[in-house]
Amino acid sequence: MGRAIDLSRIRGVEGLKGSIFAEYGLLGREVSVEMRYWLNDGESDMVGTGAAPGEIVTDTDLRIFKALHRGDKSVNLFVTFESGCREMIFLRSKSNNVANECTFGSSRAR
Repeated sequence: MGRAIDLSRIRGVEGLKGSIFAEYGLLGREVSVEMRYWLNDGESDMVGTGAAPGEIVTDTDLRIFKALHRGDKSVNLFVTFESGCREMIFLRSKSNNVANECTFGSSRAR
């Protein structure tokens, strides 16, 4: 379930998290978010180690991601949500009329 967020107005990790929560209808919920991106690293692939994902935790990590994204629009942000009390998380769809229920790695339309 992809979304587009305008990074030009984001000024830090907390701003990015807030934008993600707003986009998915999670504002005010006790949900943690993990943000990662994956680079296509040809040199790592040549030596057999493969590229490792980058994680966005600090404002510096976000600045690096934004710089990479400016240079290569195929660098995408992957987001994982987790509820501390293992409850179901309902994500707002783009149409606002449909909620997607996600629980422990599965996703089904409601």
